[in-house]
Amino acid sequence: MRILTFILRILMLCVWGLWVYNLVDSQLPKIANVAFNVMMIFMLFTHILLYWVMVSAVKSKGKEMTRLEKILIIVTGTFELMSLKNKYLTDKKIEHQ
Repeated sequence: MRILTFILRILMLCVWGLWVYNLVDSQLPKIANVAFNVMMIFMLFTHILLYWVMVSAVKSKGKEMTRLEKILIIVTGTFELMSLKNKYLTDKKIEHQ
């Protein structure tokens, strides 16, 4: 699972790189360029929402995230959350009756 998460993070970085390249040197037709930019803005918005939810959930547990982890949530989105949820949101204690 860690290898898959790592590959997906790299793929997300490639998507961000493609967007930056498209902003600098747009080779797409006008309609495709507008559609691509709208999709990327929507993705950025959803990543910010994921960041907001994760940080508030971690704070409710009484823990604090590092600045790098917060940045990685915005950049890689769900793929970073898959690795961080086990670190911050699961309870390590298992109570037996």
